[in-house]
Amino acid sequence: MSYEDLEEARAKRAAKEKANVTAGKGKRGRKRKNLASEAEPEAKVARMSDEPEPATAPVAPWRAPVAKMY
Repeated sequence: MSYEDLEEARAKRAAKEKANVTAGKGKRGRKRKNLASEAEPEAKVARMSDEPEPATAPVAPWRAPVAKMY
């Protein structure tokens, strides 16, 4: 192959890649149902209840189990 042949092959490849980029293959996977919610996310509100939190009994600190050697 001569240098001119290489340049010609590069030009063809570049044109082919440019055509593929402009055509686009699209995205894979499921489409999103509601695109409007992404544009304006709503503020999340913490749920509050009128009931007081249940009191928990104090628990002894956890100890790792020890194998007994006889």
